[in-house]
Amino acid sequence: MAQTVLILGGGFGGLSAANEARRLLPKDTDVIVVDRDEHFVVGAAKTWVALGDADPREVQHDKSRLAKRGIEFLRSTVRRIAVSEKVVDTDRGTIAYDYLIIALGAEIARDAIPGLSEGAHDFYTLDAAVRLREALERFEGGRVMVLNTRPGYKCPPAPYEGALLLADYFKKRDKKVEVSMVTFEGALPLMASGPDMGRFIVSELEKAGVKYVPQHRVVSVDPQSRVVKFENGEMPYDLLIATPPHAAPQVVKEAGLTNESGWIPVDRHSCAVNGHEGVYAIGDVATIELPGRFNPDVPLLLPRAGVIAEKQGAVVARNIALQLAGRNARAAYDGTAFCYVETGGHHAGRGDAQFYALPSPRSSPRTPSLEQFEEKREWIRETVQRLVG
Repeated sequence: MAQTVLILGGGFGGLSAANEARRLLPKDTDVIVVDRDEHFVVGAAKTWVALGDADPREVQHDKSRLAKRGIEFLRSTVRRIAVSEKVVDTDRGTIAYDYLIIALGAEIARDAIPGLSEGAHDFYTLDAAVRLREALERFEGGRVMVLNTRPGYKCPPAPYEGALLLADYFKKRDKKVEVSMVTFEGALPLMASGPDMGRFIVSELEKAGVKYVPQHRVVSVDPQSRVVKFENGEMPYDLLIATPPHAAPQVVKEAGLTNESGWIPVDRHSCAVNGHEGVYAIGDVATIELPGRFNPDVPLLLPRAGVIAEKQGAVVARNIALQLAGRNARAAYDGTAFCYVETGGHHAGRGDAQFYALPSPRSSPRTPSLEQFEEKREWIRETVQRLVG
């Protein structure tokens, strides 16, 4: 009997799962991707749009090209997930499935912090990146605050990379600007990647003249007086660029798939959703506690990142193929990932991490170089080709 693999979400994880499923599964298996967005955008390119180094049209890639690979793409919004009935309702009808892969990502929840929507810019959507570019072009100088608001956001180095690129942007334009990186994190950020990555980030911020202000959890933003209020004080700004809070889509909460964290808990190797056979969650919508810790009392969570979602998507598709073939072997996500952190001047440093390492996660960032910046550009090009063609 023909099977249907239904994939909700067309980002890194969903597209990876779709491509691997199509490659491995019988031709009579339906592989369907449902996403409300018609274009795939690599998140790393959004900062280029914000800084005027890329046109928005250049970084959008049409998902309809998936049809050439035998993958059905349905541009639609998911309205209801009924795992007990094995159906998903969309605004274009109901779809029955045999296997369900939830890759709906994280929603941007700017309104979770009073005043943030009105008082801050960000680069977490393409439209927001365009608005930030326009604001930067108008900005004449003063205090620029890059604000990291809450844990659980996607692409952990992004706010720190943003601060470094902004410092470089204003330096090239000879504008009198003070850039501060204010975060809820501690003396070393990105601790889920290990202390080496945190030391690398703090060192690069210092080299760029960016003031690092840790342990500041935001309460609200006053856009009229241009003041950010924290649990331990307040700070003024002239231009505020924030990493907004993230949240799981409401539809997965209504499906009863999330736990007290607000995200979908899954097995860290297979990404299977416990208690729901044939249901998987990958990428930003899922939560995975790491096996190692730096402090016995403080658990660490797997970061949200496109490269991780892509690996998870391939693992899930392979396990579906193995199951359908009646084989006992199982593929597993191994906890590895990498990222390129731009530091300005067309330099970037690659960091490789092993998040499942014991007794604690570890990483190995490299000294930034022009060559690694070009590697990042090539990685983006190859990623687009690999996932959408």
